[in-house]
Amino acid sequence: MTQGKKDEVATIANGLNRFLGTVNQRSGTVSSLIDSAKTVTGTLANRDKQLVSIVDNLGIVVNGLAQRRGALSNLLTQSEQMAVQTSALVGANRSEGGPGFEGFDAVELVRRDRLEVAEVEAQPVGRDE
Repeated sequence: MTQGKKDEVATIANGLNRFLGTVNQRSGTVSSLIDSAKTVTGTLANRDKQLVSIVDNLGIVVNGLAQRRGALSNLLTQSEQMAVQTSALVGANRSEGGPGFEGFDAVELVRRDRLEVAEVEAQPVGRDE
């Protein structure tokens, strides 16, 4: 059956040898690629745990602030009252204070802070209250 086809069989055998040689060379590349994929997957798994931990910690902070919202609001109210008193004191003594009191308005500073806090308080904290 192979008589007269010796050259064709040799060509097929040479082609098969080249193909197997190429596959053999590429197996190292494929193995390296698989090892690299394992490394990347492991790194992503570690980062996933870190991200979950960060989100959990952030949730603790946000919940703590939400629980203390009343106390923080009270503190700001007291600060505003103190600023009113301080401004009254500065106003009463402005003539004796010299240029150090020019442009000083503690009440306005505290009111701006309260507005900023009110804006933050108006934003949802990520849980039902």
